[in-house]
Amino acid sequence: MEDAGKSGYKVLSILLLESSFKRESNIDFSKQLDNHVEVNTNYGVVSNNQLICVVDLKFSSTIGKEKVIESAIKMTGLFEKVGNPGIADEKFGKINAPSIIFPFIREHLASLSSKAINQPILLHPVNFVAMAEQQQK
Repeated sequence: MEDAGKSGYKVLSILLLESSFKRESNIDFSKQLDNHVEVNTNYGVVSNNQLICVVDLKFSSTIGKEKVIESAIKMTGLFEKVGNPGIADEKFGKINAPSIIFPFIREHLASLSSKAINQPILLHPVNFVAMAEQQQK
């Protein structure tokens, strides 16, 4: 039973859409690895009270110019608007929803990498507020 007077967005599901991880068979970990991270988001209103958001991560590590590790992960979240949340769908879709989904992507990459390179790749958090502001420019 729903609490009366509660407003906000409720997570209905967070699902893995795509996942890939590739590494070279012989990596010299004594050399400097340069990590490259690209995060893209997209959202849409599914119905009057549902919003969907997709977060797409592309990760790679290079030694010099050689790409030695590569991963792509895409996850989606389905959210239900309850009452009058006081935040516009656009703001929730560009900032809040990706902020909810991204920890699942971070965990998935850490899990994949711990099996492939015996140590997890731990991504830094992403500032989705700054990312949304940058997209508006």
